[in-house]
Amino acid sequence: MNAAPATLRAGLLLLGLAPATEAAPQVPFHAHYVLGAAGFNVGTAEVHGRLDAQGRLLVTARADGTGLVGLLLGKLGDARFLVEHDAAGDRPLDFAIRVDSPFDARVVVHYDWTQRQLDVDYNGSERHDALDAGTGDPFALMLAIGDARRAGREPPNFWQTPDHEGLRRYSIVRQGVERIDTGRGPLLTERYDCVRELREGEDTLRIVIWLAPELDWLPASGSRLRAGREKARFTLSDWARE
Repeated sequence: MNAAPATLRAGLLLLGLAPATEAAPQVPFHAHYVLGAAGFNVGTAEVHGRLDAQGRLLVTARADGTGLVGLLLGKLGDARFLVEHDAAGDRPLDFAIRVDSPFDARVVVHYDWTQRQLDVDYNGSERHDALDAGTGDPFALMLAIGDARRAGREPPNFWQTPDHEGLRRYSIVRQGVERIDTGRGPLLTERYDCVRELREGEDTLRIVIWLAPELDWLPASGSRLRAGREKARFTLSDWARE
């Protein structure tokens, strides 16, 4: 297949020159990431997106420690994400993530689009939140931005994500085009800063993601910062379409 038209369109999207169209679905993929914390590489993550029997995209991820972290902890956790595609674009259905010992955290989110309800199980505490197109887990946010960019639309300006207290609102700011280094070499990306609205006594929480059109608008890297200090990072080491 000739990749030139897709590459040209990706470049036009980065420049904001491509016309808006209906978004194509996120294609199946296989990706590897390096995980970092406090300036050190502490693990790796394998992410696999494949079509299920109903034609929906099922994304599974597993994170494992490396070096001393691997010796002490081994597996760090896993995640599962299910999405369907319709005329409106990609739409999440289910999300689950488990962080293994010593942290022992578990979050399960079910998207009931018929009832417009988000069913959340946060470490065994269950509740129901209101659901709209600007609400979902962090992976759904990356999916929503990529879905918009593949269609040539502007990404969302705000997003609500469930945590242990309820829905927390984030502002989404596109910072522009940046070329970043990855295991696949330099990639041209769009940077998005997602900043949680402050409550009294809280530190600023900022999540930064770099999405690459060459990766079908999947993340090339991401960083989590609290009070301006980076706490965690992931960076692409390899990626391929299935």
